[in-house]
Amino acid sequence: MVLVLTSASGDNSYRYPRRRTLFIAFIAFIAFGHATNRCVFHGNTEAIGHSIGDSSIMRIGILSDTHDQVQRTKSAVAMLAEGGAETLIHCGDLTIADVVDECSVLPCYFVFGNCDYDRESLRQAINRVGGTCLERGGLISLGGRRLAVTHGDLDQELRRLAALEPDYLFSGHTHVASDVQKGPTRWINPGALHRASVWTVALLDIASKQVCVLTIINAKMQH
Repeated sequence: MVLVLTSASGDNSYRYPRRRTLFIAFIAFIAFGHATNRCVFHGNTEAIGHSIGDSSIMRIGILSDTHDQVQRTKSAVAMLAEGGAETLIHCGDLTIADVVDECSVLPCYFVFGNCDYDRESLRQAINRVGGTCLERGGLISLGGRRLAVTHGDLDQELRRLAALEPDYLFSGHTHVASDVQKGPTRWINPGALHRASVWTVALLDIASKQVCVLTIINAKMQH
């Protein structure tokens, strides 16, 4: 397991290029072997028509594009929980209800992606575990911050949410982790746990504005 730690300073407008991120992940793997990742850091739904939220939430686990990788999702959620995540936000492409179950160890929010074909079964699973379904996108409030969430495949939905000028906009779809400041909004993509050269999730600390990207070692990196 590997830890890639990024932090924001000033206007938070920074991003690690993908090659540099992969290099850092590789170096961290060599240095720490299979040691456990540890992150070190120096809500109301407005789009749905009802209020759900917790202003006390300070650390948020973000994941996306898990597809049907149940065991990988289980490992990622365990890493996020160990890192202090108090709630989870899934940015879509769950594909199967078993993934919802693995996320249910913490309060969780979900949006649907373009590969979530059986949405009714996913809705039922989310309801069963007490999660919140934001359908194709929504705006929530956690830790005193406004967070927009969508999968990222619909430009119209991205534009709609960005126009609300949230503090953060979480999305997936590209299967590549990124962190970019666009005007008043910080756009964070946690990467993917399927069809990616490196499997990643992200942990956001609201108070410090730092993002910790956790890398799940895949078979290629283990050899």
